Amino acid sequence: MKDLGSRLTEFRKAKGLSQETLAEDAGISLLTLQRIEKEGTNPHGDTLKRLAESLDVSMDELLDHSLEINYNYIRGMHYSALTFIILPLGNIILPMILWVLKKDKIKELSVYARNLLNWQVTWTILVFITMMLIMPKMFSMRIGSDNFISLDSLLLYPFVMTVINFIYTLVAGIFVSERYRNLFPLAIRFLK
Repeated sequence: MKDLGSRLTEFRKAKGLSQETLAEDAGISLLTLQRIEKEGTNPHGDTLKRLAESLDVSMDELLDHSLEINYNYIRGMHYSALTFIILPLGNIILPMILWVLKKDKIKELSVYARNLLNWQVTWTILVFITMMLIMPKMFSMRIGSDNFISLDSLLLYPFVMTVINFIYTLVAGIFVSERYRNLFPLAIRFLK
């Protein structure tokens, strides 16, 4: 868990505010703000409330009380990507819905969700490209002709890619932990 000072600095910089501007907006002295950010001094309740209001965040977000790591939820989000077998694009839509529902409640969920979604989008694009390359071959084949590439071997590529995604996503869900944050290193980083 980050201390209050580093979270305050993070929120301040995300809003593009200087220390002077935030101190003025919150109605506190610059020295008080600097002590909280640098030295980790615990502010009074009223000071904390003013800072939260100036940053347009809740006090819970500022104090990081509501954020807890929930590896079971993160695993469930990974397993939800396996719905691509019965629901086209379910591998992207369902994990995204689960991410949006709990992104402010579960610590580090965004890190895991971005990695998972980057992999699923990468995989979906690769399957789409593969199918676009295979379709002209399939339509140009004549039944009973002696073609170099058979229909079975053409359809083998998407099948193998589907099995790889299924196994890779399943294994990534099993290994979800603090030690394994990026289980999809081969994914294109669409979400950063």
